[in-house]
Amino acid sequence: MTNIIVMSSVEDELYRKQSDMVTIEQQKPVLELHLEHELWIKELLFWKEEIAVMEKYLAQVNAWLNTLESKAGVEHFQNQFIRQREVIDELKHEIRVNEESLSARLSNLTGPEADTKRLVDHDVTREKVLITRKIYQDLKEEYRNWLVRIL
Repeated sequence: MTNIIVMSSVEDELYRKQSDMVTIEQQKPVLELHLEHELWIKELLFWKEEIAVMEKYLAQVNAWLNTLESKAGVEHFQNQFIRQREVIDELKHEIRVNEESLSARLSNLTGPEADTKRLVDHDVTREKVLITRKIYQDLKEEYRNWLVRIL
């Protein structure tokens, strides 16, 4: 048995407005998308610099340590830093591909028309950035706590 839903004209209008709102929410001004890309790239570059600093200190700590447990911690963080750099590189690539896609879609527009154009949001990439940010922050905290514990 199939259920048939009959909507009144008011419900129908409300449904259309909600559908329109969803479409509008999924689009953002091009300038905002460009800004997000640039900020994300700068953030990722900063993380790579931080990882280099943490690796430098990890190498120094490794020279002082002599227990098997401590050496296992060093190896764990070496592996985590390598993986985090890989994730950063993958994410940078995805952001650059998004940026190239934006530029290609705007190539035939000029001036204010290009600046005010709204395009589909890159919410999947944003979610990846947020997840990566959380994982990176957790890694830094884990590393600091480990250093405090072993020193």
